[in-house]
Amino acid sequence: MTRRKKLIAAALSLPLALALGVGLTARRAGSDPLSADVCEKDLAAVFEYCEAGGEVCDEAFEGMAEACQAGCVQMKCPNHVACTELDPIWCKPCDDERGAPYWRIRLEAERKCAPSPGWQPSNYIESFEYHRCAEKEAERMCPALADKPDWYDSPEARKQQQERCNNDFDLRVRGCENDDRCVLEPEEYKKACQEGCLRAVCPDQVACTGDAPVRCAPCEDAHGARHWRQLFAAEGLCTVRHPFLGPNPDPIRWADCVVAEMEQTCPALAGTEWWRQNRTLVHQYGNARPSPAPPASPAAP
Repeated sequence: MTRRKKLIAAALSLPLALALGVGLTARRAGSDPLSADVCEKDLAAVFEYCEAGGEVCDEAFEGMAEACQAGCVQMKCPNHVACTELDPIWCKPCDDERGAPYWRIRLEAERKCAPSPGWQPSNYIESFEYHRCAEKEAERMCPALADKPDWYDSPEARKQQQERCNNDFDLRVRGCENDDRCVLEPEEYKKACQEGCLRAVCPDQVACTGDAPVRCAPCEDAHGARHWRQLFAAEGLCTVRHPFLGPNPDPIRWADCVVAEMEQTCPALAGTEWWRQNRTLVHQYGNARPSPAPPASPAAP
């Protein structure tokens, strides 16, 4: 039995003979594998539609084509494939790119964020927003992804990045120590800002540990790296959306965007006076900042 047929056999809750026909490609070449009842009548056709190297999985990571195929089938026919000991590919955690759940979530997120089937971004902004949407949607469906640095990159790309950080970590530390965003911060926040800078470029090297509380502080605490990492990310995102320099600056929308993005990624900040009066915000945004959110109304008796 081929590896592909083993994958199908492990998934089927229907009788095995129903799925493993012969001559499937020739017989179904002109049929629609995504018809409403295809999962009930012809699950093997869905496997063919999701075949590695096909339209859906043509850009799967190296060595992950079968996992992508399984994830595609799991997305199309969720009630007809299940975790089984015959093939662990169906049972892996959602943040493991070697398993079907990861690819199901990734493919679903990409589908939800595309305005229409077959849509392709026509410019940098559209591409940026599309990938941003897909990343956030995937993390919503699988929260473990949010704690996995650069999960959207291939394992090989992440490995290369880790090697670069391991080889040049001292150089990257000095770069963050001299980063203009951190040099001008008060001493109280400077270390956290530098660690936030490092968290952006070498996240695995500055993970939360018991001997480095600055790396473990919650996102709403400006004495911690996580806060600054998210602030840098928000500023970068909003600079793409609403440039505040150049011929047509839009500082008000940029400021609104940064505040909204920070409060979305770190809900504990939302509406707090500390966040609204943060020195960095006052310095950067001045009167362009949104007014503090009104206090919540007391619950009715």
